[in-house]
Amino acid sequence: ARDSISIGLTIGHYPMATIKQTLLRRGQFNLVSSIQKSKLLTKNLSSENFILTEPRTETELLKKQFYRKFKNQLSIKHEVESWDMIAHLAAEGIGVGLIPDIALPVNMKKEIAMIRADWLDCPYEIYMHQSKAAQRNLTCQALAEVIEVALL
Repeated sequence: ARDSISIGLTIGHYPMATIKQTLLRRGQFNLVSSIQKSKLLTKNLSSENFILTEPRTETELLKKQFYRKFKNQLSIKHEVESWDMIAHLAAEGIGVGLIPDIALPVNMKKEIAMIRADWLDCPYEIYMHQSKAAQRNLTCQALAEVIEVALL
Protein backbone atom coordinates (compact mmCIF):
# COMPACT_ATOMS: atom_id res chain seq x y z
CA ALA A 1 0.00 0.00 0.00
CA ARG A 2 1.16 3.53 -0.68
CA ASP A 3 2.24 5.76 2.19
CA SER A 4 2.47 2.85 4.59
CA ILE A 5 5.32 1.24 6.45
CA SER A 6 5.91 -2.47 5.88
CA ILE A 7 8.82 -3.12 8.26
CA GLY A 8 10.13 -1.10 11.17
CA LEU A 9 12.65 -1.42 14.01
CA THR A 10 12.25 0.05 17.47
CA ILE A 11 13.97 -0.05 20.79
CA GLY A 12 11.17 -0.97 23.09
CA HIS A 13 7.87 -2.79 22.70
CA TYR A 14 4.70 -1.06 21.53
CA PRO A 15 1.89 -3.65 21.35
CA MET A 16 -0.35 -3.28 18.29
CA ALA A 17 -2.89 -5.92 17.27
CA THR A 18 -2.39 -5.42 13.53
CA ILE A 19 1.40 -5.70 13.59
CA LYS A 20 3.59 -8.79 14.04
CA GLN A 21 6.41 -7.99 16.47
CA THR A 22 9.57 -10.05 16.77
CA LEU A 23 12.15 -9.61 19.52
CA LEU A 24 15.54 -9.48 17.78
CA ARG A 25 18.02 -8.62 20.50
CA ARG A 26 18.42 -7.72 24.15
CA GLY A 27 21.30 -5.66 25.42
CA GLN A 28 22.47 -2.98 27.84
CA PHE A 29 23.17 0.72 27.66
CA ASN A 30 26.69 1.41 28.90
CA LEU A 31 28.70 4.40 30.02
CA VAL A 32 31.67 5.21 27.78
CA SER A 33 34.60 7.60 27.96
CA SER A 34 38.03 8.09 26.49
CA ILE A 35 40.46 5.31 27.38
CA GLN A 36 42.70 7.77 29.26
CA LYS A 37 39.87 8.97 31.51
CA SER A 38 38.15 5.62 32.02
CA LYS A 39 40.59 4.34 34.66
CA LEU A 40 40.02 7.44 36.80
CA LEU A 41 36.26 7.61 36.38
CA THR A 42 35.11 4.43 38.08
CA LYS A 43 35.50 6.07 41.48
CA ASN A 44 35.06 9.73 40.47
CA LEU A 45 31.98 9.52 38.23
CA SER A 46 29.85 11.74 40.44
CA SER A 47 31.54 14.96 39.27
CA GLU A 48 31.84 14.10 35.57
CA ASN A 49 29.91 15.80 32.74
CA PHE A 50 27.60 13.60 30.68
CA ILE A 51 26.76 13.46 26.98
CA LEU A 52 23.25 12.09 26.42
CA THR A 53 20.49 11.97 23.86
CA GLU A 54 17.33 13.94 24.49
CA PRO A 55 15.26 12.58 27.39
CA ARG A 56 14.27 8.99 26.64
CA THR A 57 13.62 5.91 28.74
CA GLU A 58 17.34 5.09 29.06
CA THR A 59 18.43 8.64 29.93
CA GLU A 60 15.74 8.97 32.59
CA LEU A 61 16.74 5.59 34.03
CA LEU A 62 20.39 6.70 34.16
CA LYS A 63 19.43 9.92 35.96
CA LYS A 64 17.42 8.01 38.60
CA GLN A 65 20.10 5.40 39.19
CA PHE A 66 22.86 8.06 39.28
CA TYR A 67 20.91 10.04 41.89
CA ARG A 68 20.31 6.90 43.96
CA LYS A 69 24.06 6.11 43.92
CA PHE A 70 25.60 9.59 44.33
CA LYS A 71 22.76 11.58 45.98
CA ASN A 72 23.06 14.41 43.44
CA GLN A 73 21.92 15.17 39.90
CA LEU A 74 24.18 14.25 37.02
CA SER A 75 25.56 17.13 34.97
CA ILE A 76 24.55 17.04 31.30
CA LYS A 77 27.19 18.81 29.23
CA HIS A 78 25.79 18.02 25.77
CA GLU A 79 22.52 16.66 24.41
CA VAL A 80 23.00 15.16 20.95
CA GLU A 81 20.85 13.12 18.57
CA SER A 82 23.32 10.38 17.66
CA TRP A 83 24.91 7.55 19.64
CA ASP A 84 27.81 7.65 17.17
CA MET A 85 28.38 11.33 18.00
CA ILE A 86 28.17 10.56 21.72
CA ALA A 87 30.90 7.92 21.27
CA HIS A 88 33.12 10.38 19.35
CA LEU A 89 32.69 13.17 21.92
CA ALA A 90 33.40 10.73 24.77
CA ALA A 91 36.53 9.49 22.95
CA GLU A 92 37.72 13.11 22.76
CA GLY A 93 37.49 13.35 26.55
CA ILE A 94 34.58 15.81 26.52
CA GLY A 95 32.45 13.76 28.92
CA VAL A 96 30.87 10.41 29.71
CA GLY A 97 28.39 9.07 27.18
CA LEU A 98 25.50 6.63 27.38
CA ILE A 99 25.14 4.31 24.39
CA PRO A 100 23.75 0.82 23.80
CA ASP A 101 26.32 -1.95 23.53
CA ILE A 102 25.26 -2.56 19.93
CA ALA A 103 26.27 1.02 19.00
CA LEU A 104 29.87 0.85 20.29
CA PRO A 105 31.93 1.68 17.18
CA VAL A 106 34.28 -1.19 16.32
CA ASN A 107 36.83 1.21 14.80
CA MET A 108 37.11 3.15 18.10
CA LYS A 109 38.17 0.31 20.41
CA LYS A 110 41.58 1.97 20.95
CA GLU A 111 40.02 5.35 21.80
CA ILE A 112 36.93 4.55 23.85
CA ALA A 113 36.29 2.36 26.88
CA MET A 114 33.20 1.16 28.70
CA ILE A 115 33.06 2.27 32.32
CA ARG A 116 32.08 -0.49 34.71
CA ALA A 117 29.26 0.90 36.84
CA ASP A 118 27.71 -1.85 38.97
CA TRP A 119 24.92 0.52 39.99
CA LEU A 120 23.70 1.04 36.38
CA ASP A 121 21.13 -1.39 35.00
CA CYS A 122 19.78 -0.02 31.74
CA PRO A 123 18.50 -2.80 29.44
CA TYR A 124 17.00 -2.48 25.98
CA GLU A 125 15.18 -4.71 23.52
CA ILE A 126 15.11 -4.31 19.74
CA TYR A 127 11.91 -5.33 17.98
CA MET A 128 11.09 -5.74 14.32
CA HIS A 129 7.52 -4.79 13.39
CA GLN A 130 5.86 -6.13 10.26
CA SER A 131 2.49 -5.25 8.82
CA LYS A 132 0.27 -8.14 7.70
CA ALA A 133 0.86 -7.06 4.09
CA ALA A 134 4.64 -7.22 4.62
CA GLN A 135 4.35 -10.79 5.88
CA ARG A 136 2.79 -11.82 2.53
CA ASN A 137 5.22 -9.81 0.37
CA LEU A 138 8.27 -11.87 -0.73
CA THR A 139 10.56 -8.81 -0.85
CA CYS A 140 9.54 -7.80 2.66
CA GLN A 141 9.97 -11.37 3.90
CA ALA A 142 13.51 -11.48 2.48
CA LEU A 143 14.35 -8.11 4.06
CA ALA A 144 12.94 -9.25 7.42
CA GLU A 145 15.13 -12.37 7.28
CA VAL A 146 18.25 -10.27 6.55
CA ILE A 147 17.46 -7.93 9.47
CA GLU A 148 16.80 -10.84 11.81
CA VAL A 149 20.07 -12.60 10.94
CA ALA A 150 22.05 -9.34 11.24
CA LEU A 151 20.79 -8.58 14.74
CA LEU A 152 20.76 -12.08 16.26
